[in-house]
Amino acid sequence: MEQPDKKTRFLDSVESVVKVHGERLSNLAGRELTAAKVVWDVDDDSWFADEPVVLIFGDVQLEIVFWQLDGLALNWNTIEFDKAPNWFECYGDLNLEWRACNHDALTAVIGKRVTDIALVELCESILTGASANLADDARRQLPWLLHALKLQFGKSTLTVFNALDENGISSEALNKDGFRHTEIIAN
Repeated sequence: MEQPDKKTRFLDSVESVVKVHGERLSNLAGRELTAAKVVWDVDDDSWFADEPVVLIFGDVQLEIVFWQLDGLALNWNTIEFDKAPNWFECYGDLNLEWRACNHDALTAVIGKRVTDIALVELCESILTGASANLADDARRQLPWLLHALKLQFGKSTLTVFNALDENGISSEALNKDGFRHTEIIAN
């Protein structure tokens, strides 16, 4: 699948995400997550994880989609929920619709306010297990992949992550070996 012809750019580094979206992400501090939407495959009765995860903070809509191993696209207020989802413009033959997301990690943070946001990278060698026996200094020299956008809501965590060329949602903070965090906002 080719990158869609959109205004969206897939960014592949923490630095590029911070440069393009850092200020807007920082502006989410203190905002309440009022709703979340995902695309539903009506025929399969399942979440269609290739389309964006949309987090709604009142009048601000953050649209998150991962692509390939390290591409992250963030859009703001571009999706119209009354139109059939087809973000990548190649799913016209599928019966897709926007639905409120009932994933446990999302329902746990609806109505809560953002306290922290971080970009999370994954050490590329974790995918193969190659770094298991390396010392910390050697591991720091390995390639890192842009892996997740982590939002903290007090003690609750919402992580939208790259599930290998589609989106994943979790309440895991990814605070373990093989991950590193770059704080966008921190309280």
